[in-house]
Amino acid sequence: MNSKQWSENKLPRELAEALMDELGVDVSEKSLEATNKAFYDFLTNYNLHHFSNEKNNLCVLCGNTGEVNTTDTAVSPEGIKTGGKHPCFCPNGRVSRDDKYETIKSPFVLYKDR
Repeated sequence: MNSKQWSENKLPRELAEALMDELGVDVSEKSLEATNKAFYDFLTNYNLHHFSNEKNNLCVLCGNTGEVNTTDTAVSPEGIKTGGKHPCFCPNGRVSRDDKYETIKSPFVLYKDR
């Protein structure tokens, strides 16, 4: 499954439903949307706190390009090339995946033309 399929298959919604079921919360469109937004806000904040260069607020994974390219660098211990080009999970990568959530707020420069 790739990044686009993640949203197209509504996996975030399924995860939200499972969480609410586990917590015994009534599942409604309003509660699903609130849970979904909270999840994406968590992703943004996690990225900003763990993968943001403190001096310039650039993403340390993709350099603010929105794409992590490990085509030539990711190699398993057995020598198998496992890399590729993938959207980053920073705000720029999320924009490149057409993520429409309002929680994409960051000090990163968002490149909407990617």
